[in-house]
Amino acid sequence: MLVTEHYPNHVAVDFYHRYKEDIKMFAEMGYSVFRLSISWARIFPNGDDKEPNQAGLDFYRSVFEECHKYNIEPLVSIWHFDTSLALEENYGGWKNRKLIDFYIRYCEVIFNEYKDLVKDWLTFNEINNKTIFLDMFGSKASDADYQEGYQILHHQFVVSAKAVQIGHAINPDFMIGNMICGITFYLGICDPADILANEHKWQSGIYYCCDVQAKGKYGTYAKRLWKEHNVELYIIEEDLEDLKRGTVDMFTCSYYMSNNVTTHTGGEQVSGNFSADAKNPYLTYSDWG
Repeated sequence: MLVTEHYPNHVAVDFYHRYKEDIKMFAEMGYSVFRLSISWARIFPNGDDKEPNQAGLDFYRSVFEECHKYNIEPLVSIWHFDTSLALEENYGGWKNRKLIDFYIRYCEVIFNEYKDLVKDWLTFNEINNKTIFLDMFGSKASDADYQEGYQILHHQFVVSAKAVQIGHAINPDFMIGNMICGITFYLGICDPADILANEHKWQSGIYYCCDVQAKGKYGTYAKRLWKEHNVELYIIEEDLEDLKRGTVDMFTCSYYMSNNVTTHTGGEQVSGNFSADAKNPYLTYSDWG
């Protein structure tokens, strides 16, 4: 563990050592599905290791067996913002296409290892965060930031599609889905400028990722989004074929909040879970936005 003046800065739930009692309490509350993540670094500590870490495989097998003991179905995220430090330092993270091969190796191992214990999988957690946060930063995000973000997304789209195909070959009963950060965008007023701004929010923040993963191709508006920031993606023909063949089986989201989109300034602003926007007078507000 990295120990510095500021880290670790809080006490976590210690699931690694207490998962049995946690799952037991989870069952007592009547839940039948437990969404959790496998840490890539627990299976391949450096990301490019020749062989997986057996201790990591054994840990998750025990967790999944404990779930089934209580008739709880695991819903497993394969990647939840946890690319190993070694992959970032040695390869530059998802900017590098080599991570496609490393991720596929990881998927092959866990799909085979848990094919009788896990049926429901999510390839990437909140894959659309890249476009949402780039737009949220506004003028602070450069064209280079957009270029990097969109290229990273393309690599993740491709490897997600490959994972779907591999998973179905290993176990045809697998349900492999996508997962997005769910935000609904409402229209501020019926000003045409607001209508266009709202449409842009949906296309960039939600539809861009969902169309590729659910329909197997980039939406017709994608080229316009790229052009806005001088983005030129590196795409090979095989990528497009993989996207077509590897569409997801289910569409999932974590719903955070709604945003009221307007081009007008001076109105009242309110905070949602992680962003501020124009107040919607027709909605009630909780302590969290």
